[in-house]
Amino acid sequence: MVTEENINRFLEVLESVTKIFASIEYCREDPSLTKYDLFALDVIYNQKGIIMSQLAKKLIVGMSTATGIIDKLVNKNLVERRRNHDDRRLVKLMLNTRGNEIAISHQNRKAEIVRQTLKLLSLKDQESLISILEKLSRKIRQK
Repeated sequence: MVTEENINRFLEVLESVTKIFASIEYCREDPSLTKYDLFALDVIYNQKGIIMSQLAKKLIVGMSTATGIIDKLVNKNLVERRRNHDDRRLVKLMLNTRGNEIAISHQNRKAEIVRQTLKLLSLKDQESLISILEKLSRKIRQK
């Protein structure tokens, strides 16, 4: 059973936490990059040689949206499209040097924000929080 009080408490906490983590969606090196741009850079960094359809799936967007994001990142000289010589329909996405630097910087910043946040909790509370978030994430994905 979900009570009105729990809904309100959850919303208050969510708003507070969202404000803390909003800075993760900001790029010091290029403030014009959106959270989807940064997420795309992270995905490409972590999965070297990813193809467009895989990226769209990871971003949970359509192919046209993913293509628009990549077009922007290519124009900003952060990402390169590399065609497969055997199958020219397959286009691998790779970060260039600048894209790599921004992705690493962004991941380091995210890790530092999480580190500082988790430091506020005991190890037991950290484990409980992560466990609950994992459970919630699994349940949401199942729906």
